[in-house]
Amino acid sequence: MSWPEELTIALLGLVIPFSFAWATYNSRPGRSLEYQEFLTPVPTTVWILILILAVFFRFYKLTTLSVWPCYDEGFLNYYAFELSQKWDWRMFYGSSQAPPAYIWIQSFFFMWFGSSLQTIWFFPALVSALTLPLGYAASRQFFSKSFSFLLLLLMVGSFWPLYAGRFSLMTSLIPFWECLALYLLGVMVNAPDRRKMPWSILLGLVVGTGFYIHLSWIPISVVIGFAVLIFEWNKKTSLFYFCFFMMTVVLTFLPLIFSGLNQNYGFYLKDLWAFSKSGLVNNQFQISMSYFTSLFWGLLVPFCSYEPVWGGLLNPLLGALFFLGLLKSFMNRWNFSDYWLIFALLAFMVPVCLTKTVESFRILPVMVVIFLMITRGLVWLLSVTSKPWRSMMIGTILALSFGLDFFHLEKAYGEIWKTPLRWLDYGKSLPRYRAYELLKETSSQKGPGLIFSDFVPGYSDETLTLADYSFNAAENSRLSWKRASWAAVLVNAHYLTFLLKRFPDGKAFFLSKDLPTPNGGWMLWVMPADIRRQVVLKKWMDASLALRPFIDQYISYVNGRSFQPVEDSFLQAQSAFEGDPFLESVFWEKTADNELKMNDPGHRLAIQAIEKAIKKGYPAAHLYYDLGMFYWMDQNRVAAQQAFEKAVRSPIDFTDSNRMLQQMR
Repeated sequence: MSWPEELTIALLGLVIPFSFAWATYNSRPGRSLEYQEFLTPVPTTVWILILILAVFFRFYKLTTLSVWPCYDEGFLNYYAFELSQKWDWRMFYGSSQAPPAYIWIQSFFFMWFGSSLQTIWFFPALVSALTLPLGYAASRQFFSKSFSFLLLLLMVGSFWPLYAGRFSLMTSLIPFWECLALYLLGVMVNAPDRRKMPWSILLGLVVGTGFYIHLSWIPISVVIGFAVLIFEWNKKTSLFYFCFFMMTVVLTFLPLIFSGLNQNYGFYLKDLWAFSKSGLVNNQFQISMSYFTSLFWGLLVPFCSYEPVWGGLLNPLLGALFFLGLLKSFMNRWNFSDYWLIFALLAFMVPVCLTKTVESFRILPVMVVIFLMITRGLVWLLSVTSKPWRSMMIGTILALSFGLDFFHLEKAYGEIWKTPLRWLDYGKSLPRYRAYELLKETSSQKGPGLIFSDFVPGYSDETLTLADYSFNAAENSRLSWKRASWAAVLVNAHYLTFLLKRFPDGKAFFLSKDLPTPNGGWMLWVMPADIRRQVVLKKWMDASLALRPFIDQYISYVNGRSFQPVEDSFLQAQSAFEGDPFLESVFWEKTADNELKMNDPGHRLAIQAIEKAIKKGYPAAHLYYDLGMFYWMDQNRVAAQQAFEKAVRSPIDFTDSNRMLQQMR
């Protein structure tokens, strides 16, 4: 719609109704319904049914709904898996300098259950389920049993809590830890003065450890600290317990601060900031507003990670109830809890609106507050409904809401993976998923095999390595590599001719169908691993193992820092690749990819690396294509044309070389 149309809808749908309600509302004395018991006692059978539904919704299609982990899930779980093999005390991981809590906890699941898609997604689903009883307990510290029961029901089957528990990311811990902090806050402020000390220390410990979960814990800690300060101020306790609370918080996250100073923390944070470098980005207003509109109507920008795919994170019913609850909080302007809720909304939303990209999970801290608002809106609606009709109204609203949200999760979200380009939007590797399906089928027929998935250039995506670990004898030390009856390698499709000549009993599976493949795309090469090839396969295993330090450095690389340490760790693996023509091509192809990040003027080093890949290894078409593209970027048209012509004359050519030659003519 045009801006005038959108502005008209905003005025008629929000501004005018809010203003009218504000002007005509007459406050009535007496306790609000949300602090009273307005529902009959809940039978045990109903509680059991709620438990069954909560578990069902969160573990339904655990490994098939999202189909494949995204890149962020891959790097977080890669570190967790590495920790399960050998522990270290790093405080920050990866290019986003992620704090350690999620990785540390997930590593124990890898220790107990091994690496698989089930292990990757079981932990966040479990955390999402455990958040429900904790959220109910936290609500009971401030509201009635009836109010808390409705809050629990709303969170059991709503899309947003379910969706957040479907990703193996550190953000999945935020609602759980936030509810734990709110529960302890309620226990502390409600406890007699003589019992406040241990609860204030325990609350400080939980708030302090929250900094080890995610960057977005900062506004949560401010909101919790503000509540403790005001409660203690009102009770005139001379802020004695607040001081103990703050002291515990500071002592708890001091190790994180010292580690951040030693590791020069802040590159990623600075990169997120909308006002860094060139100032406010052109579409910053749309980016900021998208965080708000993603809750109710969807995004204003074309795409962001972890977005709702059918409307907003809240369905229209929950959105309407939220605005009722928000209006109720604005009207009760004499009540501290209402001021606190509004303050929490602003504190959680404003910082993320000042980032220069959109990622819907950055506003996950506000989810608990929003569902409190939704429940208040529902309770307000019940307060003006006659008692005999209340149960029917609750049942009707919940049934419609759950139906909309289950459709959003199962149908709308579940079916986007039928469109290959959406995989690119979400940072998911469709070729790796297709390779996994083939590998899983092969292992079910022939047992464990030797699988090499790190020989391709580009981002070090470890999702396939994590998924196939249970039947990959090249990675899993519990499996004997000498007993593996087959081997597979993920490579560029142009290596087909050379691998087929060298291993004529092998078979290729093209993986890049329906994807943009200017360099020809990927294939999975599968061949028998008989005793004749043990020397070759052992060489490939040694080369794959030699890449481990490089992969760790690559995933940990932070934009803005020097790429040289990453390049150095890769060059240390060179000796493991020498002597085998396939490995030589792989090594120098990856070297050229690394050189692109070294700010190499004129691409001289990248061109030299590609030339070595051609001379020492297999002269595949995609290598000539890459060589031509480097020359093209350097405006060396003659050399570029010669390289593209060699690509076209190669035994097979799936590249865009012909198109480039036509463009040059």
